Amino acid sequence: MTEIVQASIDNVDHNPFRLLQKYPFVERKVEALMRSIDDVGLWEGVIARKAGRGYQIAFGHHRIEAARRNNMKRVPLIVRDLTDEQMLQFMGRDLRRYNVIEEEIKRDA
Repeated sequence: MTEIVQASIDNVDHNPFRLLQKYPFVERKVEALMRSIDDVGLWEGVIARKAGRGYQIAFGHHRIEAARRNNMKRVPLIVRDLTDEQMLQFMGRDLRRYNVIEEEIKRDA
């Protein structure tokens, strides 16, 4: 089942398999997303699963971080029934994008 919900940002946690210490937020990406949120809002695109009383992000960590920094109280989430294996797959996809962004930053420096 898939549904779109408006979740309290306080009830949104990171993917439990994502190591934020090893793969921290890319500040340029967060800043660009913050500007985008100011211009057009936060679009649906963050995929999450229900976890207890809240949600765990499968994909879209930078968007949620930008929303937090913009002091948003509620965020739209695409909520799916996801297994741990699927959470790992989404995390892998997100980290591949992370590595591409890191390479672009190094190239631009």
